[in-house]
Formats: sequence, structure tokens, C-alpha cells
Amino acid sequence: MTLKSVCPMIATDRLPRTRAFYDWLGFKVVCADPRGLQFAWPDDPDLRVGFVTPDDADRSGVFRARFDGAGLALRFEVEDIETLYRRIGAVHTLAVKLADGPCGRLHFAIVDPNGVVLEFVGLAGPAAVRPERPEPIARALPGAARPAVLYPRTQQAGFAR
Repeated sequence: MTLKSVCPMIATDRLPRTRAFYDWLGFKVVCADPRGLQFAWPDDPDLRVGFVTPDDADRSGVFRARFDGAGLALRFEVEDIETLYRRIGAVHTLAVKLADGPCGRLHFAIVDPNGVVLEFVGLAGPAAVRPERPEPIARALPGAARPAVLYPRTQQAGFAR
């Protein structure tokens, strides 16, 4: 199986406000109808986020749960974190101001109209050099790496190979 993209789909009844917010951030609408929206990052059409109405009778019940506005954060790595911070911070309330963040990078965060946290991370300065990639977790942690446990239902369904 080759994964081509991942698109989190968030159920909300705030589609007009959501569209205005993501349009303003520079995302491109790749799919829009009265029941949902799908946005792509301007530089990469495979980096997507989507929003659907939770009460759509045509959708299976498992897809109708409304997002409750807490517990979801999307992290975006960007080239020029400082310029983006100045642009967004000038007009939008910041949930986290620009500060040192994970893995030696700068980060800041805002919240969309649905309660989704958007965290932006990047290296300081336009000429910043990307640090060496950290060791894989299996080598960085003490002890030998253990193989993943395959759950019986995934094996029966044919997902484990």
C-alpha cells in the first residue's frame, strides 16, 4: 500500500466562518459543496484539511460526530516562521506567541473558528541551517526495539502483511 495523502476531516456547523478563515490563511479550496469543504496547502495539493457538516443524512453514522472544539492540533512546518508570525499576529489572536518550541525550532499557534489549534513551526531566520535529523526513536531509547504488536482483528481483515 502506498499512502498518497492524509486529510483530517472535521465535523462542524461553521462552514462559512471556516472557509473565510482558511482562505485568509492562504489555503486553496480543492472541493466545496453545501456539505463540506476541503482545503490544500498552497504549495502542496496533497497536504489537506477538510470540514464536513455533522448532520448529513447521506453520511454513515460514524462520520456524523460533531467535533467538540478541543483536543485537535495540526502542526505545519514552514520555511519563514518569523514572517508568517508577523503576518498572522498582526490581525489574529495568538494562542501561543512566537517562542522556542519542539526540536530546537520556533513555533506559534492560533485557533480556528472550530477550536482546532494550528501550530506553525520553523527555523529562525531565512538562512537558518536545518539541524541533523535526530536518531530514530528505536535507537535513541535504551533497550532493543520491539516489533509492533499485530491485533487479531487487523490480521483477520487483511491489514497485516
